[in-house]
Amino acid sequence: MAGKARWIRARAEELPADLGTFTVATFGQSFHWMDRERVAATVMDMLRPGGVLVHVSNLEIEKRAVDGLPYPAVPHAAVGELIRDYLGPVRRAGQGVLTQGIPGAEAEVFTGAGFSGPGHRFARTAAAPATP
Repeated sequence: MAGKARWIRARAEELPADLGTFTVATFGQSFHWMDRERVAATVMDMLRPGGVLVHVSNLEIEKRAVDGLPYPAVPHAAVGELIRDYLGPVRRAGQGVLTQGIPGAEAEVFTGAGFSGPGHRFARTAAAPATP
């Protein structure tokens, strides 16, 4: 695969940055930090016909039950309380803060940019084993 990938350091708002077109674009727990409408529209223009956008989320915003999984539901209220106890009431990540909380309605933003769907796929990950 040598020569098939290259790293670009840029803000999502700087796209398309002469990167060309793609079959898949992925956002991993980051879309809420962006100028969402602008970035979604730009990414839509950067996808080849039949291309897809993958938005990875931990369901924290949606807080809905995932039917059919053999695990207990995520205790969102207890997790939120724990985070507030240790980090305070203002939501933060990295060096930024979200004083109004994490914005929702991401599906509507993507639909407004011309994406169809969304199609949802759910996965649970197991905790990593403790390091001895």
